[in-house]
This record gives sequence, structure tokens and C-alpha cells, in this order.
Amino acid sequence: MNKLNFIRTTLSNLDKDIKALVEKFGTNPNGNAVNALVKKYEALAYETDFWWNGEYSTHTKDKSGNWLKIQENRIDFRNIINRRVKAA
Repeated sequence: MNKLNFIRTTLSNLDKDIKALVEKFGTNPNGNAVNALVKKYEALAYETDFWWNGEYSTHTKDKSGNWLKIQENRIDFRNIINRRVKAA
């Protein structure tokens, strides 16, 4: 999968999840539900390494003890979710 296909499919899936979120909570969704969506899609983006700049963090490790990869110019999923919810 290349970066363009990842973005296309991710945004399509995110749109479906946002519609479900709006149906459940209306235009003022629960913060925990928004955070869950953000974490889900940020984890997907992190796993692809498309935004990894080739460097590792010098002070932060993940749950398995590996150094975190530094991400640059990644997608701001929280902003996308908030804008789509307000537009709904």
C-alpha cells in the first residue's frame, strides 16, 4: 500500500466512523468517543511508517520498550474529526 492509497482508504473509513459518531451523539460528541477515534487512526498511521523521518525518540518508549519513531507532517485526525462533526 502506498501513501495515497492509505490516505484514501483511511479517510473513507474515518468518514463512516464519524457518521456513526454523529448518529450516536449528535453534533456534540462525547470527548472519550472522539479520543478513541483519534487514537485508532493515529495508531494506523504510525504503523505504516509513511510519516517517519528515520529518527527515533531519545526519551520516549512505547509499551514494549522500543524507542518511538519520530513522525513529521502527519495527518491531524482530531482536526478532521472535529470539522466533520461540526459540518454534519
